[in-house]
Amino acid sequence: MTLNRKKASTARSIISLGVLSFVMAACSSAEKGPIKPYIGDKAGLPVTGSWYSEFKSDANIGINHYSAFLAATLAQQNDQQSNAAEYFLDAYKGAPKSGFIGDRAFSQLLFAGRMDEAAEVAGRIIELPEYEADDLVKLTHILAAFKKREWQDARLRLDTDLQTGFGFLLKPLLNAWSFAAERNLEKVNEILAPLKANSQLRSIALEHEAFMLDYMRQYELAEEKYRALIAANTLSSVDPITAYAHMLFENGKKVEARSVFTEQIKRFKGAPILVQASARIMQGKAPLQNPATPNGAMGIVFTRLAREFTQAQSRRAAIIYLRLASYMTPDVPVLYFTLGELFEQLQNPLSAAEIYASISGGRGFSLAAKNRRATALDRGGETTQAVALINDLLEEQPNNRQLKMQLGDIARRNSDFALAVQHYSEVIDRIRKPSRNDWVLYLARAISYQNLGDWERAEADMKFALTLDPNQPDLLNNLGYSWIERGENITEAKAMIEKAVLARPNDGQITDSLGWVHYLTGDYERAVSELEKAVKLAPTDSTISEHLGDAYWRVGRRVEARFQWRHALDNGPDADKQHVIEDKLAFGLASGQL
Repeated sequence: MTLNRKKASTARSIISLGVLSFVMAACSSAEKGPIKPYIGDKAGLPVTGSWYSEFKSDANIGINHYSAFLAATLAQQNDQQSNAAEYFLDAYKGAPKSGFIGDRAFSQLLFAGRMDEAAEVAGRIIELPEYEADDLVKLTHILAAFKKREWQDARLRLDTDLQTGFGFLLKPLLNAWSFAAERNLEKVNEILAPLKANSQLRSIALEHEAFMLDYMRQYELAEEKYRALIAANTLSSVDPITAYAHMLFENGKKVEARSVFTEQIKRFKGAPILVQASARIMQGKAPLQNPATPNGAMGIVFTRLAREFTQAQSRRAAIIYLRLASYMTPDVPVLYFTLGELFEQLQNPLSAAEIYASISGGRGFSLAAKNRRATALDRGGETTQAVALINDLLEEQPNNRQLKMQLGDIARRNSDFALAVQHYSEVIDRIRKPSRNDWVLYLARAISYQNLGDWERAEADMKFALTLDPNQPDLLNNLGYSWIERGENITEAKAMIEKAVLARPNDGQITDSLGWVHYLTGDYERAVSELEKAVKLAPTDSTISEHLGDAYWRVGRRVEARFQWRHALDNGPDADKQHVIEDKLAFGLASGQL
């Protein structure tokens, strides 16, 4: 559940019910308006974009393919990933000798998840004379043979330079696995030796050595390696644990397999991922992403690389590596949930909805995917579709509390606060004894009441929510900020917000609340200090930029004040706030004006 501050400026936090925990416990084309401008020749189409000079200089590109290429570029700029891939492919089919168009078709097909077509285009690019393919093209060409279990061909394709990216790791792992698939232990040991000698790559090499021995049915050696990996304090993932337990189970050692899980679940304090893996393997099923197979092992490598990019906020690179992971292991639902989340973070909810629509893998995954898809559709402006999808799910599960809450969230996001209250109240009325986790439901209803102008009910809900979880930063911040805006309970409100900041120091909106407390109590220097921190934490939040501008004005920093107000306007405030900020830009702040 995401709070839209533009529609509810008094409610300060972004809170999320989401369904990720549900996923772990358990579009039809979504893109709007295909762009098809290239019927006929290129007459009348604009010449724009930095790509044009390179396009124009490529002698292999016929004039009739310009409009298809332009359509692809426009679709790409509009975040219509599937459309862009289709149009680039159309352009490439008409100019198959153009490495320039081929590269762009390949990249977009890969980004859109059309992996088989991306691999086919990669192969054609590789064959172009006098055209140097980039490393991602080469890697995909190698993976195409690897996936088909054409091991000799894969090794021939591996005989190429991969100068950038992770070639230093991927080439030897792919090479070693190609020999493991042929049960050639001598070559495996030879290839892995340099990796094992490298202090930075040793742990990865040792993991894959265990996985390969397991795959080659060298079970005694594999068990020795697995046990050493699991005993090490440097264990970097649970993959060796699940692979080892699965190997034991498959060899009839069910008691030993269960013992491994019991011990490691205790060691990792009940980690849900281990609990779920235990349940799956003890039912006789392989791990969802089985590392003890060639494709499964490489799928895990790409998943880990994607995770590194995600942590570094390089979301587009993360998407590329997750696409490669899904190419190796297409039946792993968690990959697609993560892909959908990344597209949502890139503000492309309709592409996320399309990904969620593709997820299968059992009832639990399917239900979670539909929930996520409904939220993404709503955020992408397809509210009618989103509500229809949830109502269809409610026909199957009329007592599903989460679905009813989601209807409330959608109504609130679309400013239908009366309907939101109705949905939230239906859920609340069925709660016999509220639990700690129910605070979020009461806060959601409080925000809706607040936007309806019913402060008495809003305050009552927030106060009750605090009895459920007195230390919840979102609650402390929302009630504290609301009191401040109303000029009530200032001392108590300030203490609540300070407590929220201590609990969540990297939350820009909570830090902004503290800065605004100082502003309203006349401590402008401290207000500036806190609000500068808030702007760094949430640089695109219009309200925070406006607040910092106000504080700058009060301490005499007029030029910086106007800069922040302009920044607030650039970040798209509500219409009713826009004219207020424009007045500040024109006239500044009067002495008694907030």
